[in-house]
Amino acid sequence: APTLKQKLGPLTIVCLIFNRTIGTGIFAQPSNVLYLTGSPAVSIILWIFGGLVILYITLSWLELGLTIPRYVFEGAAYSAPRSGGDKNYLEYMYKRPRLFISCVFGITFIIFGNLAGNSIQFGIYMQAAISPQCTEDDACFNKTYVILWAIGVLSLCSFLNIATRSFLITLNNVFAFAKCLLIVATALLGIIYGSIHGDGCRKNIAWSNQGAGGEFGDIVLAMFYAMYSYTGFEQPFYVLAEVKQPQEIFAKYVLGALAFIIVLFPLTNVGFLCVVPYQGSDSVPKNMALKFFQIIAQGEDASADTSTSQRVISVILAFIILGTVMAQTFTGTRVKQEIGKEAILPFSLEIASGSDSLIARLTKKSIPRDGSFANYIKDHPEQVPMAATLLHIIFAIFLVVLVGATTKPTNAYRILTYLRVFTIIVVLGLLTVAGLAYLRIDSWWHGISSNMQDNIRNDRRGGRRWLEKRQWPEKPWPWLGALPPFMAAAILAFMSMAVFVKPSQIRPDERNIPSWAYPLTGWLCLGLGILWWAVLRYWRWKTRTFIVVTRLTHLDVDRRGNVRVIGESIKHEDSQEMTGPATDDMIEHVNRGD
Repeated sequence: APTLKQKLGPLTIVCLIFNRTIGTGIFAQPSNVLYLTGSPAVSIILWIFGGLVILYITLSWLELGLTIPRYVFEGAAYSAPRSGGDKNYLEYMYKRPRLFISCVFGITFIIFGNLAGNSIQFGIYMQAAISPQCTEDDACFNKTYVILWAIGVLSLCSFLNIATRSFLITLNNVFAFAKCLLIVATALLGIIYGSIHGDGCRKNIAWSNQGAGGEFGDIVLAMFYAMYSYTGFEQPFYVLAEVKQPQEIFAKYVLGALAFIIVLFPLTNVGFLCVVPYQGSDSVPKNMALKFFQIIAQGEDASADTSTSQRVISVILAFIILGTVMAQTFTGTRVKQEIGKEAILPFSLEIASGSDSLIARLTKKSIPRDGSFANYIKDHPEQVPMAATLLHIIFAIFLVVLVGATTKPTNAYRILTYLRVFTIIVVLGLLTVAGLAYLRIDSWWHGISSNMQDNIRNDRRGGRRWLEKRQWPEKPWPWLGALPPFMAAAILAFMSMAVFVKPSQIRPDERNIPSWAYPLTGWLCLGLGILWWAVLRYWRWKTRTFIVVTRLTHLDVDRRGNVRVIGESIKHEDSQEMTGPATDDMIEHVNRGD
């Protein structure tokens, strides 16, 4: 874990969300949403609704993230937020069968906890910058170069992730600030340009369906694409243990950043539609942003050469994706570290361990670890997840090559983004919010005690007593605090099944693929986690070998009673007999001070 001086502040919390959220989604997905809905006004409504669904999920995550895990020390209960996001929440809620949910989440996140789809879009933009007049349907288009560009951006971000932590965080914040300026300027430019050039806002944004879409299956699939653009809310949760004073600052900055995005993304779509004319499905460009800037560059002269401006815009959009991939690499590899701590993977301890960054090794003397671990964690060079980064890039490149080599780049982008949002956001998200809804119902059923000591010791009431433990205030509207997990669970459960309905709008080059193949692939990938768990359990039963995981956690308690994790030592010990829980959380040291 980082030292107290290396902890993340409010600016980085906000910038992690901005840098990850403002990426390919808001620039590439508007075309997909409009193509499926057939109505500009309906597409904007879906962008608003998608943001509200993500808001419900975020509120549920905040309630869980600020409470789990809990430690009991000297008769007092502490909630010390831990990195890993929904991995921790799922393991808290679904304790049996042992290691089942760890395997389901772990294998799913290892496969899709990257931005392989975004890296392919990076390659598309770079090819557009090199040959702006050459589309992927032309003979001059080279798909191999797109794949190589995708592998290149993944490799660069992975190298930065192990080379330096502090500089990577600075880069993240710079990219986030630049992206915010660009997206605000894009929205305003589109609305102003459309208003003074033929009243495009009023003419183009209509309720009437001018395309062939708008049916039930189309709307559901469009919702997936709109929701994908908001996936980025989870980034600071993945590194929550690295945040300064999470109980005091985390919730308000996460919600503030997300509220900004929820307002800005629909406005950006309005800006696009004010400029880009819509006369049915055939008029929808493959990339809304490139068409938007092309029209503005042409101005009144539709025959003007815009190749130079297209090159510039393509490079800018490619660099935007670079920042997005960078943010996901930073947070995603930390989650893979947490997965490694559960001892469900080969070389688990190596994956779980942090190492001095390359820059730290070159510029600072190594601090010996011959003293106590408590002293070492107070002052040590910046740590990076080297083995977890290797695991991260292996699967990202695997997806790029597997999907990118077998279909067109734009199709590969849609497939990979769809699979990511289906598995990570919809299915795992459903398990998370449904589990929180159950915890609330369980507390209401068994009753809520006003005695704080009941939060620590077992009593005769039974149940999980979640409402007594949670660190999430609901005043002044208690019913509003209870609403998000139930709303999110209902919507995600509906979407996980409704997605099997065939959309009426299928692009010509995708008509040979059954519409149910994509969600089925997502479920099968989740099934790999179940299979991994079954094989793991069988192997341990066959060999009569069990691995006991011990977490020795160091906490810092300030004068206000807020608790932070300042270090964690992991032990994996082989045992011939399982006599206790698979994971033992212990407190080795507690600092009390500022």
